[in-house]
Amino acid sequence: MSGAGHPYISVIIVAYNYADFLPRALAACKRQTYQNFELVVVNNGSTDSTQSVIEKFISDNPQMKIKSIIIEKNEGLPKGRNTGIAHAEGDYLLFNDADDWMDDNCLEILAAASENGYYDRICAQYRDVAPDGNVLQIRNYQKNVSKWFITMIQASLFKRSIFIDNNIIVPDVFSDDYYISITTNAYSEQFKVVCETVYNYYINELSTSGAKSVKEPDRILKMVVDGIEMTLSLKNTISNEDYMLLEYQLIKFYYFHLLHYNRYNKFTNIWNLYKQLHAEMLRYNLMYLKNKNIVLFKDNGDRFYGRCITFLLSKFETTKTIKLFLKIYLIISKFHFFKV
Repeated sequence: MSGAGHPYISVIIVAYNYADFLPRALAACKRQTYQNFELVVVNNGSTDSTQSVIEKFISDNPQMKIKSIIIEKNEGLPKGRNTGIAHAEGDYLLFNDADDWMDDNCLEILAAASENGYYDRICAQYRDVAPDGNVLQIRNYQKNVSKWFITMIQASLFKRSIFIDNNIIVPDVFSDDYYISITTNAYSEQFKVVCETVYNYYINELSTSGAKSVKEPDRILKMVVDGIEMTLSLKNTISNEDYMLLEYQLIKFYYFHLLHYNRYNKFTNIWNLYKQLHAEMLRYNLMYLKNKNIVLFKDNGDRFYGRCITFLLSKFETTKTIKLFLKIYLIISKFHFFKV
C-alpha cells in the first residue's frame, strides 16, 4: 500500500478479465477532487493483463493509497466483494464496478453528505451509459424515496462498521447488489439521498448483468427466489410499514428480471419463465398484488417511471392480459431501450 493516514472512504474495485475497461475506472479515481480515500483493487482470478494494468497504475501513482489483492481463482463476484471489504480500512465503502467510472466530484459530494459519519448510507444518482457513450437514462431519485427502493449499490457510501458489526458476508447469490442493499438497509438507521448525478454505470451487455448475458430460466428464477427469501428473512425484524415498502420493491424486482433479461429471448421461453416466476410469487404471498404501495398517481416515493411499470404490470397480471403485453414488449424492446 502506498501513501499514509487513515482513509475516510475505501473505494473497492473488483476486476475479472477487465483489462480493457479498468484503466478508465482507475483514471477516474485519480481525478477525484476529494483525496481522503484508499483504493482497494481486487484481481478476481483474471487470466488477461488485468494485474499488469493494476501494477502500472500503482507505479505511476505513488501518492495514492492503493491496495492490490490477488485472488488466484475466480469464484464469482461475491467472493471478490468480500475480499475487498475484508481489506478495506475506510469509515465508508464505495463499490466501483471495473467497467464503471466516477465523476471527478463523486467522492467529494458523497463525503460531504455523510456529515462526518452521521449517516449510515448515502446514495447519489447515476447514469446508465451505453457502449457508444450515449446516456440511456439518469437514475434519479425522489427526495422522499424509501431506502428499500434503492437496491443497486452504484454511487453509494456504506458505513463499513455495518458490515463488520453484523458480520455481513455476501453469499453466492446472483443479485449481490440487491443482497448488499437490502441487508445493509436493515441496519441503516440514518439514510440520505443526494439528488445529484455523480457516477457512470456502463451498460455492458455481455457482462454478468448485461441484458444479453442471462437467458437461462433457472438462473433468472434463482434471482427472484433469492429476492423472496431475503424479503421473508426480514419480516419479523422490521416494521410492518417498512415491510410493505420492501415487498413493493420485491414486486418491482420480479418484474425487472422478467423483462430485462428477456429482451432477446423467444416468446415461448419468456412465457414459460413467467409462469414459473408467477408461481413463486404466489407461493410467497397470494395477495402480493394488493400491496398498498402499488399506485400510479399517488407519490409513494418511487420514481414515476418505476411506479408506472409496476402499476401497469400488476394490472396486466390482475386482468390476465400479461401474455399479450409480453408479446408486444418483446417486439418493441428489440428496437427501443426500456428503462426497466
